[in-house]
Amino acid sequence: MTTVAKLMAELGLDSSDYKKGIESAKKEAHGLGSALQTAVGTAAGFVSATGAMNILSSGFSKIKSSIIGTNATLQTATLQFETLLGSADAAKDHVKSLFSFAGHTPFETGPVIQASKNLLVFGGTALDTEKTLERVGNAAAIAGQPINDIAFWVGRAYAAIKGGQPFGEAAARLQEMAVLTPEARAEMEKLQKSGASTEKVFGVLEKSFD
Repeated sequence: MTTVAKLMAELGLDSSDYKKGIESAKKEAHGLGSALQTAVGTAAGFVSATGAMNILSSGFSKIKSSIIGTNATLQTATLQFETLLGSADAAKDHVKSLFSFAGHTPFETGPVIQASKNLLVFGGTALDTEKTLERVGNAAAIAGQPINDIAFWVGRAYAAIKGGQPFGEAAARLQEMAVLTPEARAEMEKLQKSGASTEKVFGVLEKSFD
């Protein structure tokens, strides 16, 4: 079993599609290898054989890059969340949930992982929840914006509100990305000035996203 498959198994992720892809690539490579042997046997087949070799080489390079990339993403993400969450088991469970989330959204795993890290860094586990990530993902999909960018500014807004600081810069960026209305921003600023709680002020943003 490859390193990627082992790590996916440890995280409890479904590696069946990954294994099928590798097996399919092996079969295609074997078939192409047979074709190459036939082609190089004739002078007329030399050009086609050369082209086939280039295709084969390119295919193997893509497979290798995919394996290395997936392996690096899994290992790096698990280590990063282990540091942020303070628990190896919690990190594995969290990464598993992020891969699952990415699997049924239009976003790639990398940006989803970064979005979660942004929420976690700015708001801890109180902000980095499946519900918040889903809100951010829906807003990003509708507005056509990167999920990790929206998560960054949502996190900045949350941190500022919780710290009793102005959140104007974050609100402005969210407005520019068309995920926060001017009315919602005005209501949030009014509530903050009146001394409302973090939950109440941030709740307006959540309601706006919903």
